[in-house]
Order: sequence, then structure tokens, then C-alpha cells
Amino acid sequence: MRRASEIASLSPPVCRGATTLAESHHGTRAGLRESKGGRLSTEQQIGLMRREYTLDAGEAFDAILRTCESPIERLFLAYAVSQGWKQPDQGAWCMARDTMGSTPDAPVRYGTMLVPAETDNGHEFIVTQMVIGGFRLDFALFTWDDRLAIETDGHDFHERTKEQAARDRSRDRAFTADGWKVLRFTGSELHRSVESCWNEVDRLREAAWQAAYARETALR
Repeated sequence: MRRASEIASLSPPVCRGATTLAESHHGTRAGLRESKGGRLSTEQQIGLMRREYTLDAGEAFDAILRTCESPIERLFLAYAVSQGWKQPDQGAWCMARDTMGSTPDAPVRYGTMLVPAETDNGHEFIVTQMVIGGFRLDFALFTWDDRLAIETDGHDFHERTKEQAARDRSRDRAFTADGWKVLRFTGSELHRSVESCWNEVDRLREAAWQAAYARETALR
């Protein structure tokens, strides 16, 4: 658990309303709004975000996205990168590794790790393709004292077979029993508005910070 002074010295997560990379480029924002009307494919949306990424860093953008298995996973991660999430420095990576419980003898398997732009201190990070208890998560978000399992379903809720629905419920129960919160997005939700989906993640980040702050200040 974090010290109260440690939490109080930091600002809450920068969520909606912050000036981000995506918001600083009108073309990207307008293009993503067009996608809500179904005029842009998933790959076209990713292409817009890639073009607005930092100069000469397109290869890094592509390398990050290669850790995802499906187009909708790449779309979700591309939006995170467009919001300023980045690969951590060595100090933040070491703190994140400890938070995950990864050791040289028992390393935690995952694809890549990103931290938010506003802080690089290991308190918040997201990893792709993390393996936990025999399950592989699309995204695992560690935010203060909370852990959020983010699943991006390639099928919509009404399109799931009984077997798929049963597997999803089994996974959700396993993660919930282990103390995780579970958030699922369908492919249609992400394609229609990845921004709205990410805003939902941001609301949970904000709630996690508020809860951590309240717990720690109560101990003063």
C-alpha cells in the first residue's frame, strides 16, 4: 500500500479534458469522429493515430502494436499510445515488475508495458498479453492499489455462442476471485468509439486514485 505522503504529492490521473497527443491534432480527432458513422475501418483508425505519432518514431509505434493479437486489440493500444502512454524507463519498469510479482526465478510473461505520460513512477502501468493462472489477458492495468483486467472481445455480446459465453464467465469469475476488476469491450464498441471506451478506463483510474488517497490519508 502506498504512503499517504507519496500519494498526496502526486496529481490524480490525467483523464478526460487533458491536452493529449490525439487532441492536439484536429485531423486525428475529426477522423476518429468519422469512424462513429462507420466510415473508417479499424486499420484506418490505427493509421490515423500512427501518422500523428511523434516524428521518426513510427517504427516504435509499430513495435508496440505487434504485441497485440487482433485488430481491435491494436486499436485499443494505439489509442493509449495516442494519449501519451509510453514505454517506461528502467526505474519505473523495476517498480512495475515488483508490483506484478515478477522475479528472475518466476518471471511474469507479458508482451509490452506502457506507463501514462503524466507520471513515470511505476504507480500505473498497462501490460499486454499477461499470463495469469493459465489465462492470457488482452490487457492488465495496474493503477495504484487496483488491478483491472481489460478484455477486447472479437465478437459482440449477442453473437457469442453458449460455449464462448461460458468461457468468458469462467475467466471473469477467476479474475474477480483473485481481486481483479474485469472490463469487457466488444469489437463494435471499440470500432464505433475507442475514445469512449478509453474514457471508461480513465474513470476507473480516477476512482482508484481517489480510493488510494482516501485510504492512506485516513491513516495519518
